[in-house]
Amino acid sequence: MDPIGIVAVVFLFVAFLTILATLKERKTDEYNAQRAQAYRDAAHSLQMEYAERGEGRVSTQPEQAGLFNFGVQKQVRNVMRGTVKGLEITIFDYEFSTFSNKSKQTARTTVVHMRQDGVTLPRFDIHPMKRAPRPVDEAQLKELDFPDTARFDATFLVRAGDKFGVRKLLTPVVRDFLEDQRNWNIESLDSGLWLYRLGQEVASNNLPQHVMDAHRIWDALNGSVPAAYLNKPAASPETPPPPALPGPAN
Repeated sequence: MDPIGIVAVVFLFVAFLTILATLKERKTDEYNAQRAQAYRDAAHSLQMEYAERGEGRVSTQPEQAGLFNFGVQKQVRNVMRGTVKGLEITIFDYEFSTFSNKSKQTARTTVVHMRQDGVTLPRFDIHPMKRAPRPVDEAQLKELDFPDTARFDATFLVRAGDKFGVRKLLTPVVRDFLEDQRNWNIESLDSGLWLYRLGQEVASNNLPQHVMDAHRIWDALNGSVPAAYLNKPAASPETPPPPALPGPAN
């Protein structure tokens, strides 16, 4: 091929890559705009405030959830904030990137944070097996097991700073309730309760329900388990535990 032909091929290839990048960027912008509108609508229905951007980049701090302890180029988007009966609720999309085989992968996780003045839970993490991010204070946490509820034990990894306090908190009724919420990652820190499903962005039309589901977990951990669980028969100890949930290894 003559030099002019080679230049033409290179030019066309570069032009093709540029078009692909432009189309991808446009698609991302359209998605972000739709996502932002969904948050605005959810904020209106829940009587919460909305901001398209949070505090920008998220740095790893000791008081933050383990979710923020890995990945790069961390961003907070689409922040809703409000207070319900003294309970401060924040929900947002957390975006981070990882690199594998020289390729960049960007993921989003919808995060709910809850705190209330005068309410302090002990330090603990509850994660689905194989979906447990590494906490900043990992060295101070000890794994807990609950032999009397084999299914809960096989479903969740529980780590605690105050083992006695967390055992007292996670009564059989609370554990029974949490078994039905098995896809949730739950982290209790001084800054409040962080709840999310690792690597999962909540569908736009499910945002209000997602907040309500997180609220039920907060209530259960603070002594208000849904009535349906109070008289529920205990699971048979003979029942074998289910297989571990699939998910990305840490």
